[in-house]
Amino acid sequence: YEEVLPFSEGLAGASKNGRWGFIDRSGRWVLSPVYGSVDSFSEGRAAVQSSKAPHLYGIIDTRGGTILPFKYQRIYPFSSGLARFFHWDRFGFLDRSGTMELSASLEWAEDPSQGLAFYIHDNRQGFRKGNTVVISLDCAGGHSFSANPVVALVRSCKDGRWTYIDGAGATWKGGYIDATNFENGFAFVRLEDQEAYSLLNDRGEVFALESDIRPGW
Repeated sequence: YEEVLPFSEGLAGASKNGRWGFIDRSGRWVLSPVYGSVDSFSEGRAAVQSSKAPHLYGIIDTRGGTILPFKYQRIYPFSSGLARFFHWDRFGFLDRSGTMELSASLEWAEDPSQGLAFYIHDNRQGFRKGNTVVISLDCAGGHSFSANPVVALVRSCKDGRWTYIDGAGATWKGGYIDATNFENGFAFVRLEDQEAYSLLNDRGEVFALESDIRPGW
């Protein structure tokens, strides 16, 4: 093999002679290398790119069956039953059958996380599930939801401070002048009257840190 991607759902993308397919853990080709590029499988689906111009993307299942023919300029991995896709400078969402849940109409969208995807369009931003806006934000500066805890970091236009919201848009913790996304259940936060950062865990508990311990940004 020329390159091998990490295993996901028992298969790994691999390339040979400039073409991509999928192998199992024994190294056997399960899906022959016929694609221009591939993404790892997620939720039983993988985005694959045609090796022929204009090199559009489609979707296959783990047996190589075509879910969606080569159709869009880019398709991203599935999460929470939806995949973000890009076509002609706009983003939209596909369901697992390859049907458009939302046409390519958004100026920006991120991959769904915990069922919700951050988006920006026409000077509006928030979180949506496919074609349904679930949470609207009054200020730019949102981040995708983390897995542990299930919160998203957003910014207030009133005072510029950062707040963690839950999946209903309610404040979980807030009032920070600096804050990071959660990683492995922890985030760095700092209040206005604090010189040093604190560590916030997934239960909402705050732990003081030495002044020389700072986020790596």
